[in-house]
Amino acid sequence: MKLAACKVIQKGFILFIILLITTIALGPLVSGAVTDEIKITDNNDSVKAVEPGKEIRYEWVLTNDGETNCTVRVRVILPEIGTHWNIDIKSEEVFTLTTGKSSKVSLTASPDSKDAHNEVDIVVLFSVSSEEGDFDVQRVVKAEKVHDTLIFETFKNPLPAPLDNEVGGFLLSLVIWIVITLILTLFITFVIKRLSGKTRIKLDDIIVNAVRGPLILMVALYGILSSLKLLSIPTNVIYWLELVYNIILIINVMYVSVKILTTLVNAGIKLSERMNEPSISKMLLPMTRRIGSAIIVVVGIFIILNRLGLDITFFITSMGVVGIVVAFAAQDTLSNIFAGLHLMLDQSFKIGDRILLPQKIGTLYSSWGDVLRIGLRSTKVKSTDGIILTIPNKMITENFLANFSHLQEPSLRVRIRFGLVPTWKNVSAAERILNEITNGNPEVQEKPRAPQVILREFGDFDVVIEVRFYVDSPKKMRTVKSELLHEILKRFEEENVFISTPMNFNVESNIEPGGMGYDSLSKYCSSYTKTPMRKKNKTR
Repeated sequence: MKLAACKVIQKGFILFIILLITTIALGPLVSGAVTDEIKITDNNDSVKAVEPGKEIRYEWVLTNDGETNCTVRVRVILPEIGTHWNIDIKSEEVFTLTTGKSSKVSLTASPDSKDAHNEVDIVVLFSVSSEEGDFDVQRVVKAEKVHDTLIFETFKNPLPAPLDNEVGGFLLSLVIWIVITLILTLFITFVIKRLSGKTRIKLDDIIVNAVRGPLILMVALYGILSSLKLLSIPTNVIYWLELVYNIILIINVMYVSVKILTTLVNAGIKLSERMNEPSISKMLLPMTRRIGSAIIVVVGIFIILNRLGLDITFFITSMGVVGIVVAFAAQDTLSNIFAGLHLMLDQSFKIGDRILLPQKIGTLYSSWGDVLRIGLRSTKVKSTDGIILTIPNKMITENFLANFSHLQEPSLRVRIRFGLVPTWKNVSAAERILNEITNGNPEVQEKPRAPQVILREFGDFDVVIEVRFYVDSPKKMRTVKSELLHEILKRFEEENVFISTPMNFNVESNIEPGGMGYDSLSKYCSSYTKTPMRKKNKTR
């Protein structure tokens, strides 16, 4: 029994010591006497309410009961949530309080906007300096904003009881915004769309179709948010609701931008196909759509991160560093990509055109090829040997390029040139035969110019003649030329027309050309040189 009583006494003594220490530590926060020198009288309510546009006042009376004068400095400490509150000290911030005298300190508080938090704790700090030492005393008061129930921030709730409260204001505001959303939907559907449909330009139709849905959605969400603000919802909840609304707004702008860009690109693809520009429609415009959409999305993400309070400088710097590293690591790829863009914009050739292949490739496979695909990095060409070649775009742009499938004048001229034995009878017969053959071939075109047979010049031992004619496709150039050569050789042989052909033979000093069995040819040889035996001489 005595042991239990001792334990109770021991615990009571410990509690007394703790209470004494707490009283000494928190003494300056208690209204009334603070020290032997300064007494602060506080007659304020613990919480004061204020309407927007009005202010509330707090007052303290400081009395110097000490034996020496002291200096008092008044400061106000506001938490972060009090940034939209106006706090003003009506008395001097620094003043001297003589012995036995009192001084009044007053402070006013008012919310400066609708964004001000509903409640805020105001800490007033009194810093006292005297000969006996320096100390601080603080007082904490609470200000509360009366909830603003103005609809559209203009008029109060006109509904009768029991809806003459904030719930009734919320319902009334919500109904008004539903009506506004319906009117906007009907206006866009039956007025704006009809007006845009009567114009010749399709851009307004594209914009209306892209904006219609997201615009109605954002108006409806804004109406819900503004209606919720009429309720007594905590400020931090309203803050997060506004943040979510802003993020949805940014996403909607991104969506509308991408949709407009996609629709414009698709329209451009159809237009380019009608204008027979498939290289642009199949590669350049879709690439523009992808790059543009990526840029819109990246910018939108950066804006969202900024709205969330994140520092996007690090992300932008990181992307720049990554871009530089990628550029150095993929120089050849980037060179080919820029060369591909150059080919698409310059339109040197299109899919299906027959082109002259780069010299390094043409010497291995074929000199000609048909374009199968124009890509960003490479171009696929099917050579006349049937081999599909993937040629880097850089190689094409750095070499001479010949396009045989041009659209300005699709007919292509073909030339056949050879030398004739220089006699009038031989040349005139050859000229007649060539005219008959070219004019009789159905693949030879009359436009832009009829076939021509031209005597170009006298050679050393012949007359150079040239046949010029046109075909309507580059793929016919070789086949038609082969047909004509076949017919020409046949007719020349039938009608004894001679083609001058260089010959190499050995002549001894005592042998004439006719003695070697070339009796029919010797009369066409203008000269020959006799040389000693076992030596060669070239003659005609």
